[in-house]
Amino acid sequence: MMQYFVQCNLKRGSIKMVSITVIDLEQYGISLREEKYARTKIAILNLVLEKLEETSFDEIRIADVCREIGVSKRTFFNYFSSIHHVFFYLLQIWIIDTKNIVLQRHPVAGLESIRTAFEDLGRKFAKQPKAAFQIFSSIFNADVETAKIGRLTKAEAILWGFDAMVSEEIPMLGFRKMLICAIKNAKMAGELSDNFDLTTIEFSLNSILIGVPFTLKDVGFTNISAVYKTQLDILWRGLKNI
Repeated sequence: MMQYFVQCNLKRGSIKMVSITVIDLEQYGISLREEKYARTKIAILNLVLEKLEETSFDEIRIADVCREIGVSKRTFFNYFSSIHHVFFYLLQIWIIDTKNIVLQRHPVAGLESIRTAFEDLGRKFAKQPKAAFQIFSSIFNADVETAKIGRLTKAEAILWGFDAMVSEEIPMLGFRKMLICAIKNAKMAGELSDNFDLTTIEFSLNSILIGVPFTLKDVGFTNISAVYKTQLDILWRGLKNI
């Protein structure tokens, strides 16, 4: 059976499947060991996502993943502390992709960059709703801070279609930094009042980011980007009127 890895498609803001034989990493000076590490990590994520489409999260077994990938459990745990942390890795990839899109559209961060970030993440969630919901469930059921995610290696970055020098910290931390920068710039530009500190606004944004998916769980994520936009508009109006 041909193996595949998942790669970000920046133009569409989605995830697509491509053959892992497409990209030759030797031309980038990457050793076979580094290449194997990156491809195995991505293959684990890909297989877990495939299984999630076929069954429930609770029925996914590490032993089954290891057997199908052809690695030991010990090797699996070298990559991820648990199945939950596989979804943190997906979130990491999505956030890096989203940050790239935001930077392309808004070189100077502000309210529009926050809207773009939520809109793009919403599109990703809508395209893979089961994976998106599991990301947020995993955040509540596992320790994000101790997740064995780390920064992307050069090999991983290239395979994902990112710049070879890209790196990212634990997923939500990277997104938090982007939000804080945008909030600061928005306040300096007069888009937001100085009556509220960064923590208050950040808390409100995180409540929207995480709360909306849980609210939409039973009806689906088809319109999640539009719901994010509406909630952000309500937040901005509320902050301006207080």
